[in-house]
Amino acid sequence: MEIDWDVNREELLTSHGEKSNRFAITRTDNGQILSVCSGMYEPFYNADLMNLVERIEGVSNFKCIGFEQFQKGKRILAFLKDSNPMTLVNDRAEHYLIIGNSHDQSSKIFLGLSNYMFRCENQFSRELYNLRIKHTHRLEMTDEDIRVMLNNYEQGKWEQMQLSKELANREIGKDEIYDFLEYMFPEPKVNERTINREIDSLRSSRKRRREMMQSIQGEMKDLGTNAWGLFNGVTFYTSNRMRGNAGFGNTNGTAQQLNARAWEYCTKLVREREDMRRVRREE
Repeated sequence: MEIDWDVNREELLTSHGEKSNRFAITRTDNGQILSVCSGMYEPFYNADLMNLVERIEGVSNFKCIGFEQFQKGKRILAFLKDSNPMTLVNDRAEHYLIIGNSHDQSSKIFLGLSNYMFRCENQFSRELYNLRIKHTHRLEMTDEDIRVMLNNYEQGKWEQMQLSKELANREIGKDEIYDFLEYMFPEPKVNERTINREIDSLRSSRKRRREMMQSIQGEMKDLGTNAWGLFNGVTFYTSNRMRGNAGFGNTNGTAQQLNARAWEYCTKLVREREDMRRVRREE
């Protein structure tokens, strides 16, 4: 989809009609307030984001396929398709550069990487790089800023390809799967004061474990009893079974937070094995 609206910064008045030095960030199409900020805050406008996308298209092989908005426009993502796709292990995949911005002060301009797996329609998005630029002046992206963004994307893509291969070579036992599920959905401790609420939470946690276990078992049948199958079980769960999935490419939704948690866990498994090998060589 395209962005056919932008934001305004409108000064707020006190109940007595006096200036408050507070401003509302509002949508130009319906007037909805997206956030309230101080006089120091300068928005990164949707027009700025679209201009940045056009500049990236002009110096790279990326092609913008559209924009998505979340939380009624508080968070805006631009998707640029990578024309140089790579396989993840042996699976064909498409890759996208994500450029994100928020109008509610929840994040600065950020860069992300998103994958779509043809074999199983799994998707996985993660944030790669935060520009760490405060919204205190009109942001003008330099050519060097764009080069840094593209280099960070390529580095993240290469690291993901390499780690995916390592995950495919890391065998996973049944006990490790149960440990992983405990890590993903830890059981709450039940006490007398909160017993009803905690029991509901416990039931929900166990239900999600069962569903994720089924997804993991299904993916391991295709990919083997390894960490790559484990991770794909999670992305299958969040992409195909989880209710309320926040949408393609969102790096901040619950589904993608679970994916990121799983990626971190699997990365640690590989790194621990490398450390063990290093120690053995030194002995």
